[in-house]
Amino acid sequence: VTMPGRKAVLIQDEITNPVAEVRWGMLTQAKIRLDGAKATLTQNGKTLQAEILSPAGAKFKIVTPPTPGKGERAHPKNLAMLSVFVKPTGSKTKPIRLAILFTPIGKHWEKVPAPKLRLLSKWKD
Repeated sequence: VTMPGRKAVLIQDEITNPVAEVRWGMLTQAKIRLDGAKATLTQNGKTLQAEILSPAGAKFKIVTPPTPGKGERAHPKNLAMLSVFVKPTGSKTKPIRLAILFTPIGKHWEKVPAPKLRLLSKWKD
C-alpha cells in the first residue's frame, strides 16, 4: 500500500505461480456503482473512486459477503463486498499483478493521474 502524492491510495499485490483464481475484496456499506474497471463508492455525502490498474481487462463485481460463522457478530445492514476475480495466468513465470487505485472525488480533491506501476520489490520504504 502506498499513497501517491498523498492524494490517493494504491493497493498492489503480486501473486507468483497462481494455480487458482485470485480473489480480492473489500467490505463496505457505501453505495457502489460499477463501470467495468471502475467503481464509485458513495456514503454520507462523500465519494471515492476505485480503479483497477492491473491486470488489464479485470472488472469489479459486487458479491454478497460470507455469512458470519457461529458466535461471530452479524454484519451491519447494507454490507456489500466490492470484488475482483482474476483467472490464473497458466504460467509459472508470469505472476498476477493486482493494483487498485482509490481516489477521493469532490470539489476539494484534485484529479490524481494513475501512477506508474513497479514491481513490489522495487518499492522503497
